[in-house]
Amino acid sequence: MKQNKLKSYIPEMIMAIVGVFMLVPAYIAIVNSFKPTQETGVNPFSLPQSFYLDNFIEVFKTIDIWAIFRNSLVITVITLLVMILISSMAAFTLQRKSNRWTNAIYLLFLAGLMIPPQTLYIPIIKLLKMMDLMQSFGGLFLFYVGLYMPFCIFLYTGFMKSIPKELDESATIDGCGTFRMFWTIIFPLLQPATATVIIFITMWTWNDFINPFIILGAQKGETITLAFFTFISQYNTSWNHAFAGMIITSLPAIILFMFMQKQFIGGITTGAVKG
Repeated sequence: MKQNKLKSYIPEMIMAIVGVFMLVPAYIAIVNSFKPTQETGVNPFSLPQSFYLDNFIEVFKTIDIWAIFRNSLVITVITLLVMILISSMAAFTLQRKSNRWTNAIYLLFLAGLMIPPQTLYIPIIKLLKMMDLMQSFGGLFLFYVGLYMPFCIFLYTGFMKSIPKELDESATIDGCGTFRMFWTIIFPLLQPATATVIIFITMWTWNDFINPFIILGAQKGETITLAFFTFISQYNTSWNHAFAGMIITSLPAIILFMFMQKQFIGGITTGAVKG
């Protein structure tokens, strides 16, 4: 009996250990964002002797933080709206009108999940250059749409299976067209999946560094992650300012998750069980 009880605690112990390892980078970033440069170099793991706020003040002085926040917000919101609108409608068509053609298209989207994004950079860069969209927000936006669309369609399609098709038939009998039926009946029922898409796409787009770095260029500094890259150079790195910038960058995504975590968990679990 005691052995069975001990075995039941093993998964929780493993998760606790993994959680501690995941919290270590966050702890280092938080404590060092409140330290002067000398104190950070002596012992980066110790608690700050006093709350040194000059790091955050220097970040606001060095970078036009509000303009950069605006740029990142516009990119994130537009990408998010397009993902929700197009992915939800595509998932509705693929799931409700299942035939060999829609199944083949769905498999193509699933293949997009299996291709490492790093292998796409060379053809994407060549394509964006041909379209004269390199080093532009339009090129970055199109890249995000192609990169995140397979995941969103996969999530919406899995969740759509939990919605009975009898709702579609009842709406059709009442004279409701397909477009109106989707937006007035089906889409409101997709709220958990939509919340999951909002959280994932917001975090991926807002915190993304490598894709803006490649498409916009290292020197443009027009997104929040590229802007804080100015504190890191080949010969000198101001870690305390970089950590302060990381804290400022992460706050919007953390706040969003705190407000939507219930819908997020509901979307993940329902899509996984019913899908």
